[in-house]
Amino acid sequence: MTCEQEFNFEISPELAKATQAVNRIKITFEAKGVEAQKIVEEEFRNLVKLYESSDSAVRAKVITGVSALPIARQLLVKAIQTDSSELNRHEAAFGLGLTEAKEFVPVLIEFGVNDVDPTVRHESVIALGTIGDASALPAIEELLYFETIYGVNSIVIKSCKIAIADIKCKVLTKF
Repeated sequence: MTCEQEFNFEISPELAKATQAVNRIKITFEAKGVEAQKIVEEEFRNLVKLYESSDSAVRAKVITGVSALPIARQLLVKAIQTDSSELNRHEAAFGLGLTEAKEFVPVLIEFGVNDVDPTVRHESVIALGTIGDASALPAIEELLYFETIYGVNSIVIKSCKIAIADIKCKVLTKF
C-alpha cells in the first residue's frame, strides 16, 4: 500500500523520494560495515539534492530525517541560515541542539535567537541550553529581557528561563 492509498491524499514525487531516502538511511544507519556506510552516504547526497526543492515539505522531511546524523550538521547550518520556512529553521535549530556541539553556538545565536519567528527563537534557546555553553548566556538574557519588556511571546520567555537554568546548572556541575 502506498502513502496515497493509505491516507487518501497525494504526495509529491519529491516528498516520496525524500521519505524513501530517509527511511533507507534510518534502516541502514544502525548497521555496521563499509557497505552500510556507503549506502548512508549515497542516500544523504540524494537528500542534499532534494533539500534544494522549492517545496518546504520536502525540505522539512530532509531536515527532520537527518538531524541526528553527524554528516548532516552543515545542512542544518544552511537550513537555519537560509531556509524560508520557519518550520524548517525551527527543526534545524532542534537538530543543532541535538549535536551538543559548542561550535554551533554562534550560528544559533546569530540566526536562531535573532530570528523574526518566535518558534525559531524558542527552539534556538532550547538548543543553546542543551549545548550548555556559558558564552550563550548574554544573548539569551538579552532576548529574555526584550521578550519580557515587550510581552512578545510567553513561550520564548519560558524557553529562555529554561535555557539559562540548563546552562548555569551545566557550568556549575562541570568538574
